[in-house]
Amino acid sequence: MVPRPVWLPAGTIYLHQHLAGGTRDRSAAGAKVGGVLRFPQSGPHDLQFADGSLDMVFGVAILHHLEFGCALREIHRVLRDRGKIVFLEPLRHNPVARVVRWLTPHARTPDELPLGRPELRLIARNFEVDNYYSELLTVIGAIIARPIFKNLINPLTRFCDFADRRLARMLPAAGAYYRSVVIRGTKKAASWRD
Repeated sequence: MVPRPVWLPAGTIYLHQHLAGGTRDRSAAGAKVGGVLRFPQSGPHDLQFADGSLDMVFGVAILHHLEFGCALREIHRVLRDRGKIVFLEPLRHNPVARVVRWLTPHARTPDELPLGRPELRLIARNFEVDNYYSELLTVIGAIIARPIFKNLINPLTRFCDFADRRLARMLPAAGAYYRSVVIRGTKKAASWRD
């Protein structure tokens, strides 16, 4: 299957994974060339871009399928100073998500490891981060609300979303227990910190 063109700002790459087989070597990076996303033959652990050549790297649910430290180091390498990252990733400490993963092992790829505190700390050492955590109480609220309300967005899920946002502001350390995170970061320095 050939990916359809995606419109992105110049100097941006998008990491994605062909999940058929769920293997690390099926990952790819696309770079905008003339307004269209192109996919060179490289993997996320060996991006075929010069050091400091990209303004931004983003992806959706990809980092947790990769050798995390190696892939993040490579992303750091290809970003220019003050370059940006944006990733949407699942988190492994959410109690409901843990139960779902335990009950549905067939729905996981062998290389899948949702992000946890160590991965979030590694990102924070190398990027100025402003993470947005979502879906802690909202997951439980949606389960309870499903038989009661016809609409997925209802008073209970709205309240849970409000409580999630409030809790994230009042207790940032609880972020790792949410279901997912949007990682928004800016490269701190030219040198990588393990």
